[in-house]
Amino acid sequence: MSRPLLPSPLFVTLLGFAASIVLVQSLAGQDRAKGGKNKRAEAQAPKVRPLPNDERLMALHRDFVKRAEGLAKEYENDKDWGKARSVYEEILKLVPQYKSAADRLAAMIDRERQAQSVVVNIRANDGWQDTGVDLIADKPVSIVAGGTWVFHLEIETNADGLSIPKELRDFNPGCLIGMIPEENPEDNKPFVIGPAKQFQAERSGRLFLRMYDTDPRDNSGSLKVEIRGTFKEGR
Repeated sequence: MSRPLLPSPLFVTLLGFAASIVLVQSLAGQDRAKGGKNKRAEAQAPKVRPLPNDERLMALHRDFVKRAEGLAKEYENDKDWGKARSVYEEILKLVPQYKSAADRLAAMIDRERQAQSVVVNIRANDGWQDTGVDLIADKPVSIVAGGTWVFHLEIETNADGLSIPKELRDFNPGCLIGMIPEENPEDNKPFVIGPAKQFQAERSGRLFLRMYDTDPRDNSGSLKVEIRGTFKEGR
């Protein structure tokens, strides 16, 4: 399997220098962020759909919710958690403010997030490493990394020095990153995991992990990574 291309060595620079740039930018925009924080929160808050005024239509809503809840409970009794979750999602599409369905959906997602557990050791001095885990599209997964590893950086430059690449806004040198490989390696899109991450995979596929470094061979150490969620083990 071809390894995806990571940014060139110019896309990696000293952590301290990068951190200082980010800190200056953060402080400069802090006051502006505070001023608009409440307005953004209000704008991003989900809008509750009003219930219909028509009594006959309301009766149809109530009938659907009652029947759907019964179906969801049947699926739960059969331990078919995926179907139960889908039914609760449909209820909330119709009545987003229905607390009972929202609570049960949250329980379904938490159950799926805790369904399986795998622990893998990810080495700092190696490239993409197969976790043996096949993620499933739209299924929740959580990843927690423990331990420490050593990131080495040695870059030859000239009098121009090094520029700060935009990739450092998302990728800290030496951080834990993941990827679900595409058929065409040029389409691979690594994503940051860091010490912990919860997400739902956009598509199904094998999960690979590594340290973010263009040449990991001079690094040392490893991380113990626990992967929890609903997935397939395909070692």
